[in-house]
Amino acid sequence: MAKLNLEIEVDWIDEESNLDETVKESVMLRIEKAVVEKIQAKVLKDSEKRINEQVDALVTGVIKDKIEQFLNTPRNVTDKYGEVIKENVTVEGLLKERMENAMTQRTLDENGKASSYNSKYSIFEFFAGKNMNRIVSERVMALANDTKKEIEQMVSTQIKANIADKLTNMILDNSTALSLKSERK
Repeated sequence: MAKLNLEIEVDWIDEESNLDETVKESVMLRIEKAVVEKIQAKVLKDSEKRINEQVDALVTGVIKDKIEQFLNTPRNVTDKYGEVIKENVTVEGLLKERMENAMTQRTLDENGKASSYNSKYSIFEFFAGKNMNRIVSERVMALANDTKKEIEQMVSTQIKANIADKLTNMILDNSTALSLKSERK
């Protein structure tokens, strides 16, 4: 149910019309105005949403096309003097080549510095190996600590059991020796 509040100001009444007609006409105009405003607001909101969706889709499509065009357009690679080193190479191809070089070409020394003379690692090998060594050493240390605790616990249990057995034997031997001494007397 809709609620509608109306205020009517009657400043003048035509000679040919009466108060009822003036009020009726004023009410109709106010209702018409309120309904039109609600419809306009709803239409504006819906159209704004649709326009934003279409603009987003259009912009996304254009950006994807531009990126794809940039990556796949053949270009010439030049050195710092402007001489062509490679012809008809795409940016995507260059990226693949650089990634392949980072994975396979040994360009770093044992400290991770670029070196052409004493190169031992590719970029990938250096960083993966560095992390791999850290991960392996952490796991080995954790296993060593766990094993150490288990061994200490096992040794402690064995010592307690052996001491208890020896103490029991000593007590039995002493009680037997005491009983024998008391029988001799």
